[in-house]
Amino acid sequence: KTEEKKMPKIEIIELTEQKYPITNYLKKEIEEKIAKNETSIVFLSRKGYAPVVMCSYCGNILRCPRCSLPLVYHIDEKLLKCHYCSHKENLPEECILCKNRNFRFIGSGTERIEIALKTLLPQAEIFRIDRDTLNTKFSIPEKYNLIVATQSIFSITHKLNKKISLIGVIDIDTMLYFPDFRATEKTFQTVYRLSKLLENSSSDINSKLIIQTHNKKYYIFKYLSSSDWKNFYFEELNFRKELNYPPVMNLAKITVRSKDKTKTEKESQKIFSLLKSSLKNEVTILGPDELIYPKLRGEYRKHILVKLSDENIAKLNSVLSSLRTSSDTHTSVDINPYEIL
Repeated sequence: KTEEKKMPKIEIIELTEQKYPITNYLKKEIEEKIAKNETSIVFLSRKGYAPVVMCSYCGNILRCPRCSLPLVYHIDEKLLKCHYCSHKENLPEECILCKNRNFRFIGSGTERIEIALKTLLPQAEIFRIDRDTLNTKFSIPEKYNLIVATQSIFSITHKLNKKISLIGVIDIDTMLYFPDFRATEKTFQTVYRLSKLLENSSSDINSKLIIQTHNKKYYIFKYLSSSDWKNFYFEELNFRKELNYPPVMNLAKITVRSKDKTKTEKESQKIFSLLKSSLKNEVTILGPDELIYPKLRGEYRKHILVKLSDENIAKLNSVLSSLRTSSDTHTSVDINPYEIL
């Protein structure tokens, strides 16, 4: 007779003002697991030490020269890095605007959480799993009872040689409130995968998945706490129906990019006008708008979103095929993209 695996218990904990990245409740749970020689995971979505480095005097944020995005500080290498174009530079001695020599490190990545947990839980034997550690000569240490990890952990779960009995998700709000209509769905998928990791790893022990959030009343949590995947699907589908997003309607993302900002704006406006005049009221056209990262790898970017039925996809392609763009402007079309930003 095959024994049924125990489903992990999922608990939602509301965050209040606190000094450390984990609640006292999660800290206590980890300590209990350590005392029982069991292993825990602290899960978050960001690698690095701090996602934003800001001058403490004038507020200037250190940005990538090619992407204009905040540079992420990596304390292990003492470098500022852009996670999109791989630009690297040293932390400057002073702010280029006001010459102040003090910087604030805002937000937390895996490196910062690892350092904080070593102070908070001195008895823990910690190792980190993220894209940076996997890019080096990665090996799993012989002794460990606490893992700090991003989604990179899903690629090596088969290599973990210890049973996991506790997972704490400490930054779910970062994932939930990302400006993408699929953000809630993707967050739910991540939690589901973590739940399955626990289920497969600790079938013979009581396991628990603890989620920290600033908004316990957000609708996703009533489904997560009861592992009600089916009803989450139906509620999410209703939201998509109200807004005509996939899978109810198709979504085409037309991206225009150029090293020249003015050309990007003119080309995207030209495409928008062409679509409006050619497709009229048959589709819904949104934009042109800047992407959440308006400049990436040295190019300015704008996109146009088109909500359309199956039969209008061919019409859209026909209209766009007649388009003539300048040689230094690039246009791409993605039907039902996984990400719109």
